[in-house]
Amino acid sequence: MEERPFRAASTSTFGVASAPVPGWFFGPTLTNPNRVDSHLTSMLLFEYSKTNLVQGRQTFSTALRRVSPTFCFLLALFLSLATLGHTAESAAPSPREYRLRFYHTHTGERLDVVYRRGDQYIPEALSALDHYLRDHRTGDVRHFDPRLFDLLHDLTASLGDSSGEIDVICGYRTPWSNEFLRTRNPHTGVAQHSLHMQAEAIDIRLPGILTSELRDAALRLHRGGVGYYRSSDFVHVDVGRVRHW
Repeated sequence: MEERPFRAASTSTFGVASAPVPGWFFGPTLTNPNRVDSHLTSMLLFEYSKTNLVQGRQTFSTALRRVSPTFCFLLALFLSLATLGHTAESAAPSPREYRLRFYHTHTGERLDVVYRRGDQYIPEALSALDHYLRDHRTGDVRHFDPRLFDLLHDLTASLGDSSGEIDVICGYRTPWSNEFLRTRNPHTGVAQHSLHMQAEAIDIRLPGILTSELRDAALRLHRGGVGYYRSSDFVHVDVGRVRHW
Protein backbone atom coordinates (compact mmCIF):
# COMPACT_ATOMS: atom_id res chain seq x y z
CA MET A 1 0.00 0.00 0.00
CA GLU A 2 1.31 3.45 -0.85
CA GLU A 3 2.42 5.46 2.25
CA ARG A 4 0.66 8.77 2.33
CA PRO A 5 1.85 11.80 4.31
CA PHE A 6 0.04 12.10 7.61
CA ARG A 7 -1.88 15.34 8.04
CA ALA A 8 -1.99 16.70 11.57
CA ALA A 9 -4.98 18.47 13.06
CA SER A 10 -5.68 21.75 11.36
CA THR A 11 -5.24 23.75 14.54
CA SER A 12 -3.03 23.05 17.59
CA THR A 13 -3.98 23.58 21.20
CA PHE A 14 -2.64 27.13 21.04
CA GLY A 15 -4.60 27.94 17.92
CA VAL A 16 -1.61 27.68 15.59
CA ALA A 17 -2.33 26.16 12.19
CA SER A 18 -0.38 22.98 11.54
CA ALA A 19 1.02 22.10 8.13
CA PRO A 20 0.98 18.55 6.78
CA VAL A 21 3.82 16.69 8.46
CA PRO A 22 5.29 13.45 7.13
CA GLY A 23 5.01 10.47 9.45
CA TRP A 24 8.77 9.99 9.65
CA PHE A 25 9.10 13.43 11.34
CA PHE A 26 7.54 12.09 14.51
CA GLY A 27 9.42 8.83 14.57
CA PRO A 28 7.87 5.43 15.05
CA THR A 29 6.16 6.41 18.30
CA LEU A 30 4.21 9.35 16.82
CA THR A 31 2.67 7.79 13.72
CA ASN A 32 -0.57 7.54 15.67
CA PRO A 33 -2.67 10.63 14.70
CA ASN A 34 -4.07 10.87 18.24
CA ARG A 35 -0.59 11.69 19.69
CA VAL A 36 0.50 14.34 17.19
CA ASP A 37 -1.24 17.22 18.89
CA SER A 38 0.42 16.51 22.26
CA HIS A 39 3.85 16.44 20.60
CA LEU A 40 3.25 19.79 18.98
CA THR A 41 2.06 21.16 22.32
CA SER A 42 5.32 20.09 23.98
CA MET A 43 7.35 21.74 21.22
CA LEU A 44 5.45 25.00 21.57
CA LEU A 45 5.83 24.98 25.37
CA PHE A 46 9.58 24.51 24.98
CA GLU A 47 9.83 27.45 22.59
CA TYR A 48 7.66 29.58 24.92
CA SER A 49 9.84 28.80 27.95
CA LYS A 50 13.05 29.50 26.05
CA THR A 51 11.70 32.89 24.94
CA ASN A 52 10.70 33.80 28.48
CA LEU A 53 14.15 32.78 29.82
CA VAL A 54 15.92 35.00 27.31
CA GLN A 55 13.61 37.91 28.11
CA GLY A 56 14.13 37.34 31.85
CA ARG A 57 17.90 37.45 31.48
CA GLN A 58 17.69 40.65 29.48
CA THR A 59 15.42 42.27 32.12
CA PHE A 60 17.75 41.22 34.97
CA SER A 61 20.80 42.57 33.12
CA THR A 62 19.02 45.88 32.55
CA ALA A 63 18.09 46.09 36.25
CA LEU A 64 21.66 45.44 37.33
CA ARG A 65 22.91 48.27 35.10
CA ARG A 66 20.45 50.62 36.77
CA VAL A 67 21.56 49.80 40.37
CA SER A 68 23.14 52.81 42.06
CA PRO A 69 26.92 52.53 42.64
CA THR A 70 26.28 54.00 46.12
CA PHE A 71 23.92 51.14 46.93
CA CYS A 72 26.53 48.61 45.81
CA PHE A 73 29.15 50.27 48.01
CA LEU A 74 26.86 50.30 51.05
CA LEU A 75 25.95 46.66 50.50
CA ALA A 76 29.62 45.66 50.29
CA LEU A 77 30.39 47.70 53.42
CA PHE A 78 27.55 46.05 55.36
CA LEU A 79 28.72 42.57 54.41
CA SER A 80 32.29 43.41 55.40
CA LEU A 81 31.24 44.74 58.81
CA ALA A 82 29.07 41.69 59.43
CA THR A 83 32.01 39.42 58.62
CA LEU A 84 34.35 41.40 60.88
CA GLY A 85 31.85 41.25 63.75
CA HIS A 86 31.49 37.50 63.43
CA THR A 87 35.26 37.06 63.31
CA ALA A 88 35.79 39.24 66.39
CA GLU A 89 33.14 37.32 68.31
CA SER A 90 34.70 34.00 67.38
CA ALA A 91 38.16 35.22 68.38
CA ALA A 92 37.03 36.52 71.81
CA PRO A 93 38.88 34.66 74.58
CA SER A 94 36.95 32.43 76.95
CA PRO A 95 36.28 33.99 80.37
CA ARG A 96 38.82 33.18 83.06
CA GLU A 97 37.88 30.31 85.38
CA TYR A 98 38.30 30.54 89.15
CA ARG A 99 38.87 27.11 90.73
CA LEU A 100 39.27 25.98 94.33
CA ARG A 101 40.25 22.57 95.72
CA PHE A 102 39.47 21.60 99.29
CA TYR A 103 40.06 18.80 101.77
CA HIS A 104 37.93 18.89 104.93
CA THR A 105 39.91 17.68 107.94
CA HIS A 106 36.76 16.74 109.92
CA THR A 107 34.55 15.07 107.29
CA GLY A 108 37.30 13.73 105.00
CA GLU A 109 35.42 15.14 102.00
CA ARG A 110 37.13 16.67 98.99
CA LEU A 111 35.78 19.29 96.62
CA ASP A 112 37.19 20.51 93.31
CA VAL A 113 35.00 23.30 91.95
CA VAL A 114 35.01 26.15 89.43
CA TYR A 115 32.92 28.70 91.30
CA ARG A 116 33.29 31.67 88.94
CA ARG A 117 33.82 32.43 85.24
CA GLY A 118 34.94 35.93 84.42
CA ASP A 119 32.81 38.28 86.52
CA GLN A 120 29.99 35.78 86.95
CA TYR A 121 29.63 33.52 89.97
CA ILE A 122 28.16 30.10 89.22
CA PRO A 123 25.08 29.55 91.43
CA GLU A 124 25.34 25.75 91.42
CA ALA A 125 28.99 25.93 92.49
CA LEU A 126 28.20 28.35 95.31
CA SER A 127 25.49 26.01 96.55
CA ALA A 128 27.98 23.12 96.51
CA LEU A 129 30.45 25.23 98.51
CA ASP A 130 27.78 26.20 101.04
CA HIS A 131 26.98 22.55 101.65
CA TYR A 132 30.61 21.52 101.76
CA LEU A 133 31.48 24.18 104.36
CA ARG A 134 28.43 23.40 106.50
CA ASP A 135 28.66 23.13 110.29
CA HIS A 136 30.05 19.60 110.53
CA ARG A 137 28.67 19.23 114.07
CA THR A 138 25.03 20.05 113.31
CA GLY A 139 24.81 19.74 109.51
CA ASP A 140 23.38 23.26 109.20
CA VAL A 141 24.11 25.13 105.97
CA ARG A 142 24.41 28.87 105.42
CA HIS A 143 25.12 30.85 102.27
CA PHE A 144 28.73 32.05 102.20
CA ASP A 145 29.85 35.48 101.09
CA PRO A 146 31.50 34.70 97.71
CA ARG A 147 34.16 37.32 98.39
CA LEU A 148 35.66 34.78 100.78
CA PHE A 149 36.24 32.39 97.89
CA ASP A 150 37.89 35.17 95.88
CA LEU A 151 40.12 35.83 98.88
CA LEU A 152 41.13 32.16 99.06
CA HIS A 153 41.78 32.05 95.31
CA ASP A 154 44.01 35.14 95.41
CA LEU A 155 45.73 33.98 98.59
CA THR A 156 46.77 30.62 97.15
CA ALA A 157 47.74 32.25 93.84
CA SER A 158 50.01 34.72 95.68
CA LEU A 159 51.85 31.73 97.15
CA GLY A 160 52.18 29.97 93.81
CA ASP A 161 49.84 27.22 94.98
CA SER A 162 46.62 28.03 93.11
CA SER A 163 46.19 24.40 92.04
CA GLY A 164 46.86 22.91 95.46
CA GLU A 165 44.35 21.69 98.01
CA ILE A 166 43.24 23.85 100.91
CA ASP A 167 42.83 22.01 104.19
CA VAL A 168 39.63 23.21 105.86
CA ILE A 169 39.66 23.27 109.66
CA CYS A 170 36.39 25.15 110.10
CA GLY A 171 33.85 26.77 107.80
CA TYR A 172 30.38 27.78 108.94
CA ARG A 173 29.55 27.54 112.64
CA THR A 174 26.08 27.77 114.11
CA PRO A 175 25.70 29.89 117.25
CA TRP A 176 25.40 26.64 119.19
CA SER A 177 28.71 25.29 117.85
CA ASN A 178 30.41 28.61 118.38
CA GLU A 179 29.30 28.75 122.01
CA PHE A 180 30.27 25.13 122.53
CA LEU A 181 33.83 25.79 121.33
CA ARG A 182 34.11 29.10 123.17
CA THR A 183 33.08 27.71 126.58
CA ARG A 184 34.87 24.39 126.29
CA ASN A 185 38.24 26.03 126.66
CA PRO A 186 38.75 29.74 127.36
CA HIS A 187 42.06 29.62 125.51
CA THR A 188 40.68 28.45 122.13
CA GLY A 189 40.47 32.01 120.85
CA VAL A 190 36.87 31.58 119.61
CA ALA A 191 35.19 35.01 119.52
CA GLN A 192 31.69 35.43 120.89
CA HIS A 193 30.60 37.21 117.71
CA SER A 194 32.73 35.19 115.32
CA LEU A 195 32.27 35.81 111.60
CA HIS A 196 32.13 32.02 111.19
CA MET A 197 28.47 32.39 112.28
CA GLN A 198 27.92 34.81 109.36
CA ALA A 199 29.60 32.45 106.85
CA GLU A 200 32.23 35.12 106.22
CA ALA A 201 35.27 33.33 107.71
CA ILE A 202 37.23 30.12 107.31
CA ASP A 203 40.13 28.43 109.13
CA ILE A 204 42.68 26.82 106.80
CA ARG A 205 46.16 25.50 106.23
CA LEU A 206 48.04 24.75 103.01
CA PRO A 207 50.01 21.47 102.91
CA GLY A 208 53.70 22.11 102.31
CA ILE A 209 53.48 25.79 103.25
CA LEU A 210 54.29 27.12 106.74
CA THR A 211 51.29 28.67 108.47
CA SER A 212 53.47 31.68 109.29
CA GLU A 213 54.07 32.14 105.57
CA LEU A 214 50.36 31.72 104.89
CA ARG A 215 49.62 34.36 107.54
CA ASP A 216 52.06 36.83 105.99
CA ALA A 217 50.57 36.34 102.54
CA ALA A 218 47.06 36.95 103.90
CA LEU A 219 48.23 40.13 105.65
CA ARG A 220 49.74 41.42 102.42
CA LEU A 221 46.37 41.13 100.66
CA HIS A 222 44.85 43.53 103.20
CA ARG A 223 41.37 42.14 102.50
CA GLY A 224 39.97 41.38 105.97
CA GLY A 225 40.79 39.80 109.28
CA VAL A 226 43.75 37.44 109.71
CA GLY A 227 44.28 35.25 112.77
CA TYR A 228 47.37 33.13 113.36
CA TYR A 229 47.08 30.02 115.56
CA ARG A 230 50.56 28.60 115.72
CA SER A 231 49.87 25.83 118.25
CA SER A 232 46.87 24.54 116.28
CA ASP A 233 48.69 25.10 112.99
CA PHE A 234 46.06 27.02 111.04
CA VAL A 235 45.24 30.53 109.87
CA HIS A 236 41.88 32.27 110.11
CA VAL A 237 40.85 34.57 107.25
CA ASP A 238 37.63 36.52 106.82
CA VAL A 239 36.11 39.33 104.76
CA GLY A 240 35.28 41.57 107.71
CA ARG A 241 37.17 44.73 108.62
CA VAL A 242 40.95 44.66 108.28
CA ARG A 243 42.60 43.50 111.51
CA HIS A 244 44.93 40.79 112.77
CA TRP A 245 45.79 38.81 115.90
